[in-house]
Amino acid sequence: MSEDLQQQAEELIVLLRRFRLGVYAWVNRDLAKRGSNLPQYTVLSLLDEMGETSMGPLAEELGTTMGAATNLVDKLVFAELVKRGRDEKDRRIVKVKLTPQGREVLKEITARGASFLAEVLGELSPEERRTYIALERKLGELARKVTGHNGGGALADPT
Repeated sequence: MSEDLQQQAEELIVLLRRFRLGVYAWVNRDLAKRGSNLPQYTVLSLLDEMGETSMGPLAEELGTTMGAATNLVDKLVFAELVKRGRDEKDRRIVKVKLTPQGREVLKEITARGASFLAEVLGELSPEERRTYIALERKLGELARKVTGHNGGGALADPT
C-alpha cells in the first residue's frame, strides 16, 4: 500500500468519525425525547430488515453479545415495540419481531432522521449529493466484499 493511500485512509477514518458522531448526536437527542436511544433504534431497524428472527442472528448483526442483545430487546419488549415468543418447532429458540407499534415508531424516527440528513445534504450541490451517495454505495459494497459481511455490526463501531 502506498504512503499516499495510507494517509488518505487515515484522513477518511477521521472524517467518517466526525460525520458519524454529528449524526449520532442529533439522532440520540431526538431519540431521547422518546425515551429511546441509538442501539434500540438499530434493533428496530434490523428487525424491520430481517423480519422475525432468533436472538443469535440478531446479536450477530448487531456485532454484540447475546446478553447485550437480550438487554436491548428486553427494553423494546417492555415498550411494546418488539414481541418475543418461542419457535413453534423448537421451544428452546426465542424469536423476536417488530410489533405494529414498533414499525410505526421506526417509520416516524426514520422520517425525522431523513429530514435532518436532507437539511445537511441540502448544503451540497445536486452533483455533490449524487457523487456522495454513489461513493457511499460503492464503499459499502466494497467493504462487504472485503469483510464477507452483509453490513450489520451496527453497534461495533471501529472508529
